[in-house]
Amino acid sequence: KEGDRVLAGQALLHDKRHETVKITSPAAGTVKAIVRGERRKIMRIEIEVDKTGHTDSVLLKSGSPDELIQRSGLWAMMRQRPYGTVPAPGISPRDIFITLFDSAPLAPDHDISLSGKERELAAGVEMLRQLTQGKVYVGRRAGSSVADIKGATMVDIAGPHPAGNAGTMIANIAPVNKGEVVWTLDADTLWRIGHLSLTGN
Repeated sequence: KEGDRVLAGQALLHDKRHETVKITSPAAGTVKAIVRGERRKIMRIEIEVDKTGHTDSVLLKSGSPDELIQRSGLWAMMRQRPYGTVPAPGISPRDIFITLFDSAPLAPDHDISLSGKERELAAGVEMLRQLTQGKVYVGRRAGSSVADIKGATMVDIAGPHPAGNAGTMIANIAPVNKGEVVWTLDADTLWRIGHLSLTGN
């Protein structure tokens, strides 16, 4: 409710079809406003961050990998193919595809943003490997300084946009057949999952 104090990582709302899939607060503070649109659809939740610098957060140390990812709010950052929807809990994907290469014009260089984060990337891949019987594919730009990640099938990608898109990667490596489901996520989400695995934050 408006006026409630929340911690970083505390659940703000959940999927009405899958209550274990949550959206969490990115920072500690006070709920300033809940803005709704047509048919009472939640458009956004505004949080006034503590000016005192408090970073009180929820620690998630126990539970299976899928439970931890759902409770952390990171589940909603992944996409299921076909259809590009948030994955339904309880369904194991055939494979998981992670793209560390954004080929779009003016896109950030992940070689820079991921530098020094190898430990988190490896922990994220290890966590995701427990959610599929298949492979975890990690696509990177050809010539990238991102090192091989243990447990992942590394794929070097070259060419103009949309070469770095997850859909292009899937179509060229292991296309989705009728009745199959795969998941996709980006470099930032992989890092966050690894950080969650290592720290509980």
